[in-house]
Amino acid sequence: KDRLYDEMGRRQRALHACVDKLRAEREVRDQKLAVARELRDALQAEQEAERQAIEREAQRRAKDAILQYRAEQFRAEAERKLVEAAARKERERVQREQAKKGAERARYREGVREAQRSEKEQALERLAKA
Repeated sequence: KDRLYDEMGRRQRALHACVDKLRAEREVRDQKLAVARELRDALQAEQEAERQAIEREAQRRAKDAILQYRAEQFRAEAERKLVEAAARKERERVQREQAKKGAERARYREGVREAQRSEKEQALERLAKA
């Protein structure tokens, strides 16, 4: 009986050792899985942060492009207004010159008419005296 009890004790200790070994292996495996999960989560968080940074940069660039476009539009509009103002001033100057020339022509024509009338009157007076 003693040998049987010894054998049973030895087998029970071997069984407990085997169970302890399996538990230890499972704990190591669980720890490795936990580390792998943590690494995966950290990688995903890093990738998400990078994606958000890229998205923010794209939004910033788009905003800059819009601002640049608006500034260019504003500059072009201001330039167009300057060109229109210069053209308007030039047209007004030309109109003033034409009006001035027209007035000078009218004065000249009036002078010519006056001279013609004067010549007619003088001719009539000479005819009347003769």
